[in-house]
Amino acid sequence: MSVLGNIPHLLKKDDFLSDTPVFQNTQVCTDLYVHEIGLSRLHQHQFIEISYVVDGVGTHRILNEAYTCRKGSLCILNIAVPHGYFAIEDMPPPVIHNLLFDVSDIFDNELSEIGSKHYMYGLFSSNNFAINISLKPKQLSIVEDLYNSISEEISAGKENWQNVIKAKMHIFLITLKRIIDESADTSSVKFSHEQQAVSTAVQLTNAMYHDSQFTLADVAQALYTSTASASRMFRTVTGEYFSDYLRSVRMRHAVDLVTNTQLSNEEIATRCGYKDLPTFYKQFKNSTGFSPGEYRKATQEREDINTEKESIIMSILQEISEKLQKGKAKDVAALVTSALEEGVAPEKILNEGLVDGMNIIGGKFRNNEVFVPEVLVAARAMNSGLKVLKPALSNAGVEPIGKAVICTVKGDMHDIGKNLVKMMIEGQGIECVDLGVDVEPAAIVNAVQESGAQIVCLSALLTTTMMGQKEVIDALVAAGIRDKVKVMVGGAPVTQEFADEIGADCYTLDAASAAQQAKRLILEG
Repeated sequence: MSVLGNIPHLLKKDDFLSDTPVFQNTQVCTDLYVHEIGLSRLHQHQFIEISYVVDGVGTHRILNEAYTCRKGSLCILNIAVPHGYFAIEDMPPPVIHNLLFDVSDIFDNELSEIGSKHYMYGLFSSNNFAINISLKPKQLSIVEDLYNSISEEISAGKENWQNVIKAKMHIFLITLKRIIDESADTSSVKFSHEQQAVSTAVQLTNAMYHDSQFTLADVAQALYTSTASASRMFRTVTGEYFSDYLRSVRMRHAVDLVTNTQLSNEEIATRCGYKDLPTFYKQFKNSTGFSPGEYRKATQEREDINTEKESIIMSILQEISEKLQKGKAKDVAALVTSALEEGVAPEKILNEGLVDGMNIIGGKFRNNEVFVPEVLVAARAMNSGLKVLKPALSNAGVEPIGKAVICTVKGDMHDIGKNLVKMMIEGQGIECVDLGVDVEPAAIVNAVQESGAQIVCLSALLTTTMMGQKEVIDALVAAGIRDKVKVMVGGAPVTQEFADEIGADCYTLDAASAAQQAKRLILEG
């Protein structure tokens, strides 16, 4: 399977699950979607697929229906469902995490019986072939953690790793079922009798396209129907004639072999079911506008250009990180602008440029390699980059993972530490409600209630104002919302012992640690 969307039409179990109960990969879909797209541009598989979008925006085509997908869009596909992910022009391409498995390898009894109400913990009914859901940031994080946990187990390959993966898959699917049951933003794709028949026809075609003798009559025989009836069903469901579909399947495989192998034209023609070389040449030219040799050369030139562009993008992201660490705010803002102009996904700029730089500075600060002034100028540089990036993040539909209320407590006018923590927390994708300095407990309680924040971050830089942090906690208890919000405390005189004494949920020694812990608390709920 190519990560660039050049995917075979029929994905066979033995190609992915021969030595593992679960297969995972990441797919960047760059093929552009058009409304006239045919089934030859889709693929189907002999196993279950769970896929979700981690970046970008695109179109997910399932048989003859098209769905817009963006970060958090998750789809669970049953066996033999023709589908495909595609890019949208002028939008960052969708990046997909795939998880593939055969139900019979994971479950037994009713859990593996298609049509049973318990099949895959009830995720599918007898005529339900796909489930779409839009995950909220917290739900996406939960799914990511489970996905990564399975990936780590596969990579480690420790004793009984396959059994561990099977156990984790039970947890994964139960979690998905709970998320789906709790969500109002869920839709199912149901197949009619004709659609199921066409799905079978598509699967058979993708398995037999290499046979030059394969025709619609073979499909009709497999469906126990007449050739005319099979032709009518195919045309009704897909909008195209079977002969056109078979031709496009063969051509798509031919293009794949011309692009990715050094096979001779004669060998490619034979492998793709063409009866003779002249027919292959003629159809290839009609389809692509090039001869096979010309197409191979043009493809290589495009790949060279894409490689060069990727190198430029990586260089820009690395420079963003480096300039941020040096506190070069103007340079960071200019580089973020350049990255956006190059078409880099806003979230990629955030994570691989800005956050990467701040994480490095945070690590150096903890190791006493840099000190507060260096961290402060780096944070200001990050804030400069975020100002440029925020509109793009919003337009791309990237939502904050949570919200925090932050302030310096009553009687304390210090704001440097508080501002530093705020900037680093925002860099982790958390929206901050900054109440400033010298803030009364009642004002903090009101801000939590109005904003729905999950975290309160309290700074105190004086021994005389430390108890103000306890007063805030007491006020949250009195308001009946203490159990709905996590309280983080920090400041020069504050210690872990003091945090435990006043009932705070978290204490951190520095701003970098505070940002990481804030993200952890929000994701853990």
